[in-house]
Amino acid sequence: MDFGIFERFLPRIVPVAESMTVYVTTGDRPLALSAQLHGYPRLREAGNDVSGFTSVEVIDLSDLPSEGPTGHLYHIYSPTVGYDLRQLLNEGRRTSMRSGLVAQGSNLWHLRSPESD
Repeated sequence: MDFGIFERFLPRIVPVAESMTVYVTTGDRPLALSAQLHGYPRLREAGNDVSGFTSVEVIDLSDLPSEGPTGHLYHIYSPTVGYDLRQLLNEGRRTSMRSGLVAQGSNLWHLRSPESD
């Protein structure tokens, strides 16, 4: 999704969403190609200014090793991302309560692999 479009629609989404989490990364080749083809930053690209997304928890995966062939299906290939998703979806934990996350701003977190602890 285009970063700007998400930014414009966010005020309409916030009232109906209990919570929102967006995973971003620099290692996603299909996402980088999409940004190049469309000429606009994509929502899941790391480096966008997400500070205005106060109701969105943004998790940056850029520090994790790329375990898939394209870096796009990290939720399938990365056990670290899988564990974070389980904490979020199965246990309902917010970012401040999940292990492996390091705060980088009010709504931006970096996910670290267990080996870096």
